Amino acid sequence: MAMQPPPAAAPPPASPAAPAQTVPAHVAPTGPEPPGHEGDVAIDFPTASATLTVDALEHVKIIAASHGDRGIAIVGYGEAGASDPLVQAGALALAFFRAQALANAFVAQGVPSREVRFAAEAAGRGASVRLLQ
Repeated sequence: MAMQPPPAAAPPPASPAAPAQTVPAHVAPTGPEPPGHEGDVAIDFPTASATLTVDALEHVKIIAASHGDRGIAIVGYGEAGASDPLVQAGALALAFFRAQALANAFVAQGVPSREVRFAAEAAGRGASVRLLQ
């Protein structure tokens, strides 16, 4: 019996060209893992995906319409399940693409890009959004 090499690690997800509107999202007024700040809105994504859902886009519209002159802070989380460097790198890429997808959606809703800040963390699920003071 011949030995087969282990499967190659999956490449990080590609940045979506345009937000897809296919899978419902759960959006709640609490922070995702790890706990966020008071007033954070948690946005769930499909597992291992940076695709915005219909519900997420509806919340983007609501937040964009109410942001006034305040900035918007976004943190994407990457679902890291281990401390292995390759797992962490893949999770950080996913987190970045999630935050970027939300930032692009806010800009598409008329929020000036200079008012949108985003960051990425390997641990946690989904993303959080909050209005800055």
